Amino acid sequence: MSMMKIWNELLNLFFPSLCVLCHRPLIDGEEQLCLHCSCNLSYTYFDNADTNEVAQLFMGKFPFEKATAMFYYQKGGAVQKLIHALKYHDNQELAYYLGRQAAIRLKQAGFVDDMDVLLPMPLHFSKECKRGYNQAELIAQGMASVLYLPIETSAVKRVVNSSTQTHKEVYERWQNVQNVFVLTEKTKHLQGKHILIVDDVITTGSTIASCAVTCLSISNVRVSMMGIALAHR
Repeated sequence: MSMMKIWNELLNLFFPSLCVLCHRPLIDGEEQLCLHCSCNLSYTYFDNADTNEVAQLFMGKFPFEKATAMFYYQKGGAVQKLIHALKYHDNQELAYYLGRQAAIRLKQAGFVDDMDVLLPMPLHFSKECKRGYNQAELIAQGMASVLYLPIETSAVKRVVNSSTQTHKEVYERWQNVQNVFVLTEKTKHLQGKHILIVDDVITTGSTIASCAVTCLSISNVRVSMMGIALAHR
């Protein structure tokens, strides 16, 4: 047995990894979540549906191919705790893990069969500097480790740091994110591609829709959207 493996086992003995939700020690084969907590999350099972609650948010507003989310997000629920852990408590490994899990489900369902590139939702530079990372980019990295798709982070920028969406009505949310994204000069390689836009939580869909509409100005681009969670209204 190598010294590194011995050291890791000693660390796990005295400082075991804990489940993000129930805080019980994880066993071999578990990562971030214990099996019990993972099985009891509020999955949407949208992956195999042609139309679903996420797609319905965007229908008639702009042309898109597919849309989905892995979980329902409910206030005070387990999924909210996961999102807060990766978004506000610096659990970057959790974002990567959830991206992997989402990609496994999407791959099994054939959802990503014709997609060419992952585009994580851009953060305004001031918010990314304050947080230290873009959680959507970490989710996309986890997805890419399963799907072997490239990640695009330079073609679209968020140029307006919109006010918080939390207490706004649906119409106000859509108005609040108009013209907040712009294309850079680095879009030529995306022409004719099918882009999957990746985000953490989809609520009204206004922000991810604004990004999608911006992408659609690239020649012959198709867009789809995926969130780790859909806020259950």
